[in-house]
Amino acid sequence: MPSFFIHKGITPSNKTEKYRLQLSADVNAYGYKNNKGYRVNILYPVIDKLSVTIPVDEEYRKAVDGSLYKIHKQVKDFSDISKNGKKYHVSANWTDKVTGQKVLFQCNPKSSKAVNYMRFELNPNKLGPDGMRRFKSILELLVTYGNYPYSRILEEGYITRMDIAVDIVNVAPHELIISGKDKGKSIKFLGKGSNELETVYLDKPKTKSSQKMIYDKLQEQVDKGNKPSFNEVLHTRAEYTHAGAPFSNIPNIKNPFKKMKVIHPIFKPDGVEDWIWQLFLNSCRLKGVEASLSLLPDHLRASHRKALEKAAEVTWRPEMLMDKWKDYLIKSKVLTSD
Repeated sequence: MPSFFIHKGITPSNKTEKYRLQLSADVNAYGYKNNKGYRVNILYPVIDKLSVTIPVDEEYRKAVDGSLYKIHKQVKDFSDISKNGKKYHVSANWTDKVTGQKVLFQCNPKSSKAVNYMRFELNPNKLGPDGMRRFKSILELLVTYGNYPYSRILEEGYITRMDIAVDIVNVAPHELIISGKDKGKSIKFLGKGSNELETVYLDKPKTKSSQKMIYDKLQEQVDKGNKPSFNEVLHTRAEYTHAGAPFSNIPNIKNPFKKMKVIHPIFKPDGVEDWIWQLFLNSCRLKGVEASLSLLPDHLRASHRKALEKAAEVTWRPEMLMDKWKDYLIKSKVLTSD
């Protein structure tokens, strides 16, 4: 049984609330104290969404088609999905009874340009290691009749989408200064009524979606009617979408969190009134750090820069986040055949 540590956190209503966090070196990357003395915890990245396509030998395609087409009539944990609007002729959902998580299976693509014949989509983080084992058994025995064990999919599969998520517990997005590589546009969404930042997409190309987003995970859970992960304590998520890579290559991906910068401004220069400091921080969030520093008189610029640089070193350490990436892939059962 995992051990848990009880932390105190802040809720959106500014009340303190206790929450549990697993006491494990595999879960918690690092932490720091905010300017109110409460600990902010940054967790190691997890895979929140995984979509993989698989080449199926022509001799096995009819068997896979037939299996997925009728499986909802034979296995109660499966449900049929209308093919309307889908890119595949056959789609079926499997529901893991233990976690309640759904796994989407699809085959027989409608486009003649499609390279791979079969596809699955799931959330490894919510399925957990045991759920991943159950999924692999279903995939091998009921969907592909033993012809495509997970070991083969690891070798031949292709990632079309993998969302890698880092949870930042006890801070809201509007408290942070967030930036990307300035290689595209940043798109920001404010909360209804609050006008506080809820979601920011970074470095969006002209014709494609952004691969980087930071958003209010607590608010998303509340909006969807889901149970908050940390007992209604502020919860921000940084997420990177990795796509277009062989499945077998995921242990070697470049650190995606170096492509975004997050500053929690927990330090304030001496002699600066709080309301002035808050106005400066709001400028940083809107215009960027360098542009905001350039607006300051010369005698204030150095102290303000130093405060932000010190905070940046403490609050965002992307090199630490990927320290245990390979271990996570094994323990989560994403990268093992068992």
